[in-house]
Amino acid sequence: MSSRESTATPEILSEYHQVDNHRRLVRLRIALLFSILFFPPGYLIDLLVYPESSPHLLKIRLAVAIGFSALLLLTRLRLHRTALIWFGIIIAILDIAVFCGMTLVTNGAYSPYYAGINLILLSISILMPWTIWETATVSAVGLLLYVGACLSASGMGILAQPVFLNNSFFVFITGAICVISSGIQSRARFSDFQLRHQLDVQNRELQALDRLKTNFFSNVTHELRTPLTLILGPVETILKKSHDLPPQIHENLLLAQRNALRLLKLINDLLDLTRMEQGENVLSLRRFRLEPYLGGIVDSVRHLGLAKGISIRLLEGNSEDTLEADPAKLEKVVLNLLTNAVKFTPRGGTISVSWERQGDRELISVADTGVGISLADQEKIFDRFYQVSGDSGRQSQGVGIGLALVKELVEQHGGTLRVASESGRGSTFTADLPVAAAHDETVPLLEPSGSNEEDSEPFREAFRSADRTFINREVENSDDVRVLGSGQFTVLVVEDEPDVLRYISGFLSEKHRVVLVREGSQTEALVEEFQPDLLLLDWMLPDRSGLSICHDLRQDPKHSDRKIVILTARVDEESKMEALKAGADDFLLKPFSSLELQTRIDNLLRSGELQKRLRERNTELQETLHKLEQTEAQLIQSEKMNALGSLSAGLLHEINNPLNYAFSGIQLLEMNPEGLDEDSKETVADIRDGIKRVIDVIRDLKTFAYPEKPGRQSRFPIREIVDPARKIATRELEDIEFVEEFSDDLTLDGQKTQWLHVLINLFTNAGRALHEEPDNPHPRIILRAEKTDKGLLLSCTDNGPGIPKEIIKRIFDPFFTTRDVGEGMGMGLSICRTIVENHGGSMEVKAIPNQETTFTIFIPESQTKEDHE
Repeated sequence: MSSRESTATPEILSEYHQVDNHRRLVRLRIALLFSILFFPPGYLIDLLVYPESSPHLLKIRLAVAIGFSALLLLTRLRLHRTALIWFGIIIAILDIAVFCGMTLVTNGAYSPYYAGINLILLSISILMPWTIWETATVSAVGLLLYVGACLSASGMGILAQPVFLNNSFFVFITGAICVISSGIQSRARFSDFQLRHQLDVQNRELQALDRLKTNFFSNVTHELRTPLTLILGPVETILKKSHDLPPQIHENLLLAQRNALRLLKLINDLLDLTRMEQGENVLSLRRFRLEPYLGGIVDSVRHLGLAKGISIRLLEGNSEDTLEADPAKLEKVVLNLLTNAVKFTPRGGTISVSWERQGDRELISVADTGVGISLADQEKIFDRFYQVSGDSGRQSQGVGIGLALVKELVEQHGGTLRVASESGRGSTFTADLPVAAAHDETVPLLEPSGSNEEDSEPFREAFRSADRTFINREVENSDDVRVLGSGQFTVLVVEDEPDVLRYISGFLSEKHRVVLVREGSQTEALVEEFQPDLLLLDWMLPDRSGLSICHDLRQDPKHSDRKIVILTARVDEESKMEALKAGADDFLLKPFSSLELQTRIDNLLRSGELQKRLRERNTELQETLHKLEQTEAQLIQSEKMNALGSLSAGLLHEINNPLNYAFSGIQLLEMNPEGLDEDSKETVADIRDGIKRVIDVIRDLKTFAYPEKPGRQSRFPIREIVDPARKIATRELEDIEFVEEFSDDLTLDGQKTQWLHVLINLFTNAGRALHEEPDNPHPRIILRAEKTDKGLLLSCTDNGPGIPKEIIKRIFDPFFTTRDVGEGMGMGLSICRTIVENHGGSMEVKAIPNQETTFTIFIPESQTKEDHE
């Protein structure tokens, strides 16, 4: 016993022994047959090699054939496993003993018949399912028998002969190889058995589960029929009195009846499949004429084709053709093929039904001019739960059991179902049925009429009406966008089921403006157009999932405030988490109540409105805070200006008189230079320049401290201040191209001296900036002025080094300067801005580093008119 067998369970070991015993018995019989068949013909070799010993050898071979024949008969007895094992060992030893006897008769160790021992050992290791100990036993006994035969033929002296040692060595090596081979094969056989045993156990478990599943489906479908009957019955009773019902209630009852019939058809189809899977005969055979039978079916579905603009016709055939089949089940076959054809045939197409007798077979065909079926789909089209993609890659509504059921029903009748199709050119389904059933009784000719429960009106109506929802969906333009109701909030509903869409819109439109669409690809465009407050998205849409729409909308910040609700039939927690991670605000399972959906939508809309108001209030607060910060900055700046103004006023009062005395004294010295040497004259000139500089500073401070309002005077041409300003700034504008872009008749309102001060400051600053950049090959200043509808626009642009951003923020601040001490006080631009603002205008600066700087002055038209008056 191998290590694997020792660890196996008693049940597995018992089954393995049963299989092994059968294998041993079969292989043992094969070994005996080989011995019986091949031993006697070996006499021919005896005649060639040992002709003098051939009579003795022939007797041995015949005895073996007779003896092994008797042993073969014994194998028919019922042998216990242990007896079977020893029986095989004994037969193998007898085979080896025969060759040892032949060796003894033919020169002992010098006889070539020792090779027969090797042949027997190799044969048993390959043919017999032996273990290590069985092969080792036979190999050891065989080696001992060979040694004994050699000793008997040649005595003890043969033990020292090379030929004996050579032959014995090969017999030993052959035995050792066979033992190892048997061990490997024994382990492999048991491992293979264990795997097969596990597969058998699993297969039996799967079969048991499959039976449980089938029984479950059968029980469930039977149980569901009772509540559906109690739903359809009262609904039908109420609908018969529909003239007394309000339109909305009548519509809801039709909706309930239509979907209950749809559910009943699905239950019937599942029940038929489970019955056929269990091997039940679900057929009730009758013989009927095909022409009126097929004509009635075509008439019952013709309205579906007319609604979609499709012609459904019955082609002429032999009116006397009859068929022996189950009318109700065959009706399901033909109706299913017809409704499938209507689904996949575009408007204006044609569907034809025909029948043809070919020998003892009847061919019933349904052909359409629809979208066709690809070769890949044709291989799977009859598989259960497989759905074929239609045009534009859309999958049809359903669970994919219709054609599987059709195929099963056709095969139940002893026929076959074939499809011939080409993409874009339509399809033809053909049911090949036997004319008569396989029995001798003659079935009387009957018109198809109902006798069992599935032929009763509710079940027939269920099958005929089940696909009406899909047809209605195709009839209605899928691109239509409907807007219903009115209200403060707008709700966008994306749902491909017309009945669900109608149901939701019925109660939502009472309070809100509802936008309805069935195509997910239109969602983004509709969101931009209608700006909905809430989106109600079905998860499973034919062209694009609601989950992907939700995810894409959440990626755009402008849609972050819109509420999104996902509708789905998935009940697992993973789906719910997936929807919430995609950005959905809520997740609602089908079926849902109108009250629950309405309540959740109202809560989300109120929440969204509160968030919107809160955000608006937050925006207002931020704007107010910004204005307060600006006001605070202006107040601080105003206080600074007031403080500087007071300081300047005090300085003017204290400095002005002594400064005038000093300047007058210097002028007197310069008028009477006698008695002054050259050094003294130069010193007096330096004092005069210093005092003049102080006078300029005092003048700027006076302008800043006591800004002068422009007087009321007439307009003056801009040319009257440009030319003087250029002359005064001649030194700064030297070697600089000055470009004027304004008309000579352009005028400006205000006080001329103040505007002259502004232009002088702008020209001087621009000229200094250009002179500080000696590498500029073409320094240029452009003065532009133009009259617009809103006022006068004046700008001064230079192509100098520009102004850094951090400096622009402070360039109009008083006393701010980037020049060295003694080169300026930083009052010029501040005074210029004060002058412009006193004239009711504004002044700003824009700069591009290493390219240009532009100072722009704007005077509104209303201000200029007021000044002019």
